[in-house]
Amino acid sequence: MNNNKFRRVSSVFLCIVFMLSLVACSGGTYSAMNATANDTDSNMAMIYDQFDGYKYTSMEFKKGEVLDIDIEVTTESGELEVYMSSDKDMRMFSYINPDQPINLQVEFPEDGTYRIFVSGKHSGSYNISWNKLSN
Repeated sequence: MNNNKFRRVSSVFLCIVFMLSLVACSGGTYSAMNATANDTDSNMAMIYDQFDGYKYTSMEFKKGEVLDIDIEVTTESGELEVYMSSDKDMRMFSYINPDQPINLQVEFPEDGTYRIFVSGKHSGSYNISWNKLSN
């Protein structure tokens, strides 16, 4: 009986750990008026009348891993910067109000935590999606 209880508790614990490992961490300080957001473990997207502040998603990468990123920003007014930085504040890329869709591949120079940010005072929308490529 004790053995079955241990197995059940162990199974539940492993399921929780697995689910937490799939979730990217996100955060920021911002206000958004009339906004609809859709954030997943491989996408940040929001349509809004007004966005003011910054928002980010954090991910862990190993040296040499490559991330394929697609960025689309629609600007009605204001300025929105989309960028990625390491936990050591090294910028991997930065775009302000891109008027064309952007596709890029980022190769990570070292192990660490990296964040994709949107930052600014802006009216419009953004859609950022990513996919880890096999190396």
